[in-house]
Amino acid sequence: MEGRMRRTLDSGLEDAEAQAPLSGSNGLAVSAVIKYGDNIVKVYSTSVAIFLTAFVSVHMFGFTLTPTFYIGTMIVSIAIYLHYVGKPQQPQK
Repeated sequence: MEGRMRRTLDSGLEDAEAQAPLSGSNGLAVSAVIKYGDNIVKVYSTSVAIFLTAFVSVHMFGFTLTPTFYIGTMIVSIAIYLHYVGKPQQPQK
């Protein structure tokens, strides 16, 4: 029984080691957004974090993304672009 449990834990260790830095960097990015951004930026940054995690998962774990995911990525990217293009420029001091 102990040998089987050890193999199970060892097989998941590489996945955990890969996910720990991703989760840590995601936490740092979220804390920076919370400190300096407004609500809409927080929503967009969460969406971008989900997309980046999905693309990293494709390369690391061999996941396949659906066309629906790509359509959602395109919609969110266009929304982010339109949000920042529509903002008036702040006068420089």
